[in-house]
Amino acid sequence: MDDRDIPALALMTETVHKHGALAAIELVHAGMNAANLYSREVSIAPSHVANPGSYAPAQARAMTKRDIRSYRQWHRDAALRARRAGFDIIYVYAGHGCPWQCIFTKSAQWPDGRIRRQPCKPARLLRELIEDTKEAVGTDCAVAVR
Repeated sequence: MDDRDIPALALMTETVHKHGALAAIELVHAGMNAANLYSREVSIAPSHVANPGSYAPAQARAMTKRDIRSYRQWHRDAALRARRAGFDIIYVYAGHGCPWQCIFTKSAQWPDGRIRRQPCKPARLLRELIEDTKEAVGTDCAVAVR
């Protein structure tokens, strides 16, 4: 999501609000599941792993601490854009993306099967994403975790 998406998302949230409902959005970084077919950038994930289960085979590179800081900033920026578009609830999605992949053992291995020491600690990363989102959107927007 970037600033160009805000007008279209705002139309959607306005329509949802006209029907008396709240508008919610899930923010997720797919990590090793992101093939990045449009940007062709190499995916980042907690470990350097291939994802044979994606629609297009993809090889992710392991996140560095700098990547984690960037990821947190991207997430914060997306939360701010979502709020500007009129969303009432912002979900910090941890089901399949980077926070989950930090926990999931297979994505946290070296190619020889040893468990990789990761730059991201799953509980800490998830907590920081929640805190960043709450700080970004303030008290007039709900923050949920899924």
